[in-house]
Parts: sequence; structure tokens; C-alpha cells
Amino acid sequence: MKKQLAILCTGFVLSGCMGSTMSQVKGWIPGGFNDEQPFLEQLDKHHEPGLFARGPQQDQYQQQSIGLGLIYYPELEKFINQRLDQLKKTSGISGLKGKAYVVADTAFGARCSADGNIYIPFGMLGDIDTEDMLVALLAHELSHNIMNHSDSDLFVKIQQKGVMASAAIAGLNKDDSDIIPAKDKQRMENALGLMLVSDGFINPGWTRGQESQADKLGLDLMITAGFSTQGMFDLMDKMEAWEDQNKAIQDAAKLQQIEAFKQYQNESEDPLNAGFNNALASLQSNLKALLTDASKSHDNASDRIETLLEYSDQHYPTLEDPLDRTLAWSKLINSARYKTLNQSLKSTFKAHEQMSKGDINRSATTISKAVNGYNRNQNFIREVFYEVRAQQSRTSSMAANLKYGIQGQYPSFKLYVNQAKLKVKNNALPAEALDSLIKEFDRYGHPPHYYKDVIALAEAAGDNLASSSLKAECNLKYAGEGVSCAHEQAATGLSFDKMIIEKLSF
Repeated sequence: MKKQLAILCTGFVLSGCMGSTMSQVKGWIPGGFNDEQPFLEQLDKHHEPGLFARGPQQDQYQQQSIGLGLIYYPELEKFINQRLDQLKKTSGISGLKGKAYVVADTAFGARCSADGNIYIPFGMLGDIDTEDMLVALLAHELSHNIMNHSDSDLFVKIQQKGVMASAAIAGLNKDDSDIIPAKDKQRMENALGLMLVSDGFINPGWTRGQESQADKLGLDLMITAGFSTQGMFDLMDKMEAWEDQNKAIQDAAKLQQIEAFKQYQNESEDPLNAGFNNALASLQSNLKALLTDASKSHDNASDRIETLLEYSDQHYPTLEDPLDRTLAWSKLINSARYKTLNQSLKSTFKAHEQMSKGDINRSATTISKAVNGYNRNQNFIREVFYEVRAQQSRTSSMAANLKYGIQGQYPSFKLYVNQAKLKVKNNALPAEALDSLIKEFDRYGHPPHYYKDVIALAEAAGDNLASSSLKAECNLKYAGEGVSCAHEQAATGLSFDKMIIEKLSF
């Protein structure tokens, strides 16, 4: 039996899965779990991180540098992580790492990284009615981690989309000059980044089989930890309504992004203009499909409920559920702090939408009114406020917003990049500013979509050694992945765009 398992594991190593435990193998094999026992009883009792794990801390740093980052709310984080820790402890599985974090996003859906960190959009928490529903969400995401579902090819491709699509916009050049003004291109890239972050929660990349496995193991974890399974079924009931709301979010974001491209299409018959327009049209077409690929692999909520009811009836026919817990959770999500932060997050997204449409003055008014005592140092408010002031070329206010954001608990690496850019004078960056930036780049784990900026700033500081080293590292790590490792790479024009578009078309 051990010999057969070794041969099987070798086959999976060659196909991209390097897990060694039975739980990893079962997560990959269709039907790898039998129906005779609850899933939890079939798992090994020690967990090894998946192939794409980079460490929970590095994963957190990179997540807080994507989109509008993380929200600092210590009471809420403590409450959520206490329940997550209880699920881990009672599971009997050792080696489970990671924490739960709250993300500055309004989409409905959560996701778990290869390192076991669970990311939950702040906006959806207010739509979770009971503590048991929250635990159901955590148990489901923890189950994806236990079974190392993040090793799947589909998951990895979904996570690469954001990097590749941003690089596509950066590379929309004609000849040696930009058709799209730098400020407009930055607005478009930022808007696309937010769109893809939301998509990462709506369509995290799991297959039907993986979702079903996570539902069943999640139910086992809840029962073992003493929570009411009604929370899982209540959560699934919510999913149908969330699917409609997510579709509205996606449709609005896609329309906004595609409309932004149209104003730059040129009717000239010049071959270069024609080539640019073709690349732009192809990118638009791929953006329309970008947010729909993963959803085709999902069962609807009613089918998942029916499957899980059958599983529950088979393995827990005499289970007596404890009463739902609501009081402590209700107190948190109905607090003045939660409601104020949630409203300011919505206002921030509204300001970002206004800015992406070029309505800078309205955007400035909206974001100014959104600032309050609860979000003074929150990354989401300072990042967008900075972008608005950058459009207005108000340098002192730009610097102030960066300062407030960096003083917060979860600053995005983007704030450090923009801070360094403000220090560039006459195309030169002081050496000490570059040293500080590179130290932060190291601390954040070299997030791939920031290589281009750090390399450009190294060149502005005249540090050819740092620039060359970072270029070599980026090209080695991300060759063929659509990551723009330097400004001249983005400027190679249509050939680079073509490669990006092909990568977006999987």
C-alpha cells in the first residue's frame, strides 16, 4: 500500500502537486474521499502548507498591497480569529497556520490563501446574521486550506489575472509615446485593480468538486467545535442573493472599465493607430470575459444545500444542534464603529468611481467627506485620497495622505512607492530614499506588480546594481507570466500587449 501511495504521489509531483500527506492527495483526486465516513475522519492529522505557500506574514503583506488593502479593526479581528482558532483546535489537525483578516472591499465572498490566511470583505460582514454563519464561512475557507486546494492550476491562473491585466494597461503604448496620458492610464489601472480584487472574492477559482469538499469538511469542523450547523445552511441561503449583488458589482465595474478605453480609440488609418486600436479592442473583449470564467465551474446555492443535507443526514442523523449564537456578533456589526467604517468604505469606492470617470472635483468632495476618526489611518481612505490629490497635482496634500496611511496598521506597499516618487526631483532620487524603499520591498516579500516601480526608482537614484539585480530577479521569477519587470519592457508595445492578451484568454 505504501509503495502504491509513493507511486501515486510521484505522479502528482510531476503534474504540479508537491504535497506529501494523504489530505493533499485526496484534495486532488476526484472522489478521493469515500462516503462511508465524515471527511474529517479521513484526513491525516498533520497539515503541510501547499506548493504556493510563501509564509503567512509575507502573504499578509502582499494582500494588504492589493486593491485597497486591509482594514484595521482590532475588536472585529479578535472576535473572528478566536472562532477560527477554536475550529483549528477541535479539528485535531496540527500545523494549521494563518489568520483571518478583513479586506477593504464590498464584494460578497471570502477566500483562503495557500498559507492559510482567510480574507473576508468588510462589506459582507454586515450581511452575516449570526455567529454560527460567520463560523460556517470560516470553516468552509479553512477546509480549502486543509485540503490544499490552492495548489490547483485554476486557482493560480485566477490569482495571476490581476498582475497580467495591470501590465496590459501599462503596455498600451504606440511607438515611443503614450497615446493615453499618464494620469488617465493610472486611473484606469487603479480601477482595473479594484475590479480584479473584487473578482478574486467572487470567483476564487475553486472547482465544483473542491467547493463540495469544503462544504462537507466545513460542516464536520463546525460540529466538532460545537457550533450549530444551521449556520452553514443559513450561509448558503444567503449565497443566491449574494450572487445577484456580485453580478451587479461585476457588470458595473466591467462597463466602467470598458467605457474608459473607448475615448482613446483613434479613427485614423495610420498603421500604428490601427495596431493600437486592435490591441485595445482585444483587451476590451478579454476584459468582458475576465470575470466570468470561474463562475462557470460553480454549482448554484440550492444544489449545494441539497448535497450537504444528504451528507448531514447520512453522517449525523441524530445530531442535536445547539442554539444559534447572535448577541455578541450582532453587537459588533451594529456598532457605530462598524457602520461608520462601512459607510466610509462605500464612499471611498464612490469617490474612486467618480475619479475613474474623470470627475475629479466631485471625487475630491466625496473622499473629503468620508474621512472620520475611525478611518484616519486606514489604508483604503488614504490611498484613494492620495490618488485624487495626485490628479489635482496637490503635492503637499499627497504627502500628508501618504504619511497618515503609512502610520496605520496595514499600509499598502503602494504608499511607500508613491512616497519615494514624491521625493524624485529633476529625475533623481536621493540614495537614502531608495535604501528605505528597498528595505520595505524586502519586508513585503517583493510583490510582483511593484517591480517595475522599484526598478525605475533605483534607476532614478543612479543605483545600477540594484536596478540590474531586481530586473534579473523579476525576469527569472516571472518569465512568461505577464509581469512587466521594467518600463522599457512595457514600452515594447503591441508585442507585449499581445502576449498579455493571450494569457488573459485561458
